[in-house]
This record gives sequence, structure tokens and C-alpha cells, in this order.
Amino acid sequence: GFASPQIPEQLRDNLVGFTATMVSLLLFSSPLSTMTTVIRVKSAASISLPFALIQLLCCSLWSLYGFAIHDVFLAAPNGLAATLGVLQ
Repeated sequence: GFASPQIPEQLRDNLVGFTATMVSLLLFSSPLSTMTTVIRVKSAASISLPFALIQLLCCSLWSLYGFAIHDVFLAAPNGLAATLGVLQ
């Protein structure tokens, strides 16, 4: 079989949760890079409205679900991503 050190379940869950949170935040904050263009040219044409609305809806729902089941790894990053969606 495959030999690997045993990682305690709580530590494993925290490592996976933290890693997924960081990747999600990078994904959801990437559209904010267009904000410099929006400010410079004074036009929001470069922002995808459907993407921003879907991001807001999806992340809001996941955040609410995370709060309902008391899961910080769902609630926190999705709440922040929903906020970033509003900023767009």
C-alpha cells in the first residue's frame, strides 16, 4: 500500500479548508483587477454584469448555508466573495 504519515482528522480538515478558502478568494477577487480600468476610463463596460450577479447570488447562498451549519470554511470566504461581488 501507500505509506503516508497519519494526519489527525481535525488538522487535515483545517488544512484542506484553509487551502480551499485561499484558492476561492483568489478566484473571486480576480475580477477586481478590472477596477483600475473602470476608474481610469470611467466606464464599467469591462465588467461582466452576469458574472458579477451570479457570483453574488451563488456566494450569498453558500455563505448562508455555511452559517446555518456553523461551518466557517463555507461562511467566511463566500461572505467575503459576495461582498466582492457587490463591489464589482
